[in-house]
Amino acid sequence: TAGMSPVIMDTPKTVTIPTVMHIGAPATVVVKKGDHVDKGTLIAEQNGVVSSPVYASVSGTVTAVGDMLLSNGKTAPAITIETDGENTVAASVVPPVINSREDLINAIKQSGMVGLGGAGFPTYVKFGADKPLEIQELIINGAECEPYITSDSITMVEGAEDIAFALETLIKYLNIEKVIIGIEKNKPEAIASMKKIAEANDKI
Repeated sequence: TAGMSPVIMDTPKTVTIPTVMHIGAPATVVVKKGDHVDKGTLIAEQNGVVSSPVYASVSGTVTAVGDMLLSNGKTAPAITIETDGENTVAASVVPPVINSREDLINAIKQSGMVGLGGAGFPTYVKFGADKPLEIQELIINGAECEPYITSDSITMVEGAEDIAFALETLIKYLNIEKVIIGIEKNKPEAIASMKKIAEANDKI
């Protein structure tokens, strides 16, 4: 997969979306069977500090709300949606307006972004949303954790503009003095791509 570009998957006939994909409390379901949802419609709202909102990833009709067995052996409410194949984006999906650190943290919180690591913390929690943290250095881990995983390196090559925008935003609103990007030596294309970003910003 190292030399393959990412592809967009075909829309499945149905999707079942759990209300918890992270450590902490499941989100509270706010839709019911028979409701129409668009891509980006809020289907479960944040429930507590360590929780995250959940949005529909497709457009279609809610066909069930019930418990789902998770990979950790626990169960949580989940929403099943029969897709209409249109992937209509909800009118509520608009770019956030960021003018401050608080705006940035709130945008991350409202996005429903969660970590992909072991605990899977809601991302906004990591930024000290309740008690502002002073971050001197930000380390971007671009090292693949397994021999045949290549998503990080492909992202650094094909998503370089998005990475550059994200780093510039974090540096600006979190007052970060230094960003370190770690990449394995066997990923020369990713290294070259990230070096271009570093050359354009003396804090990287």
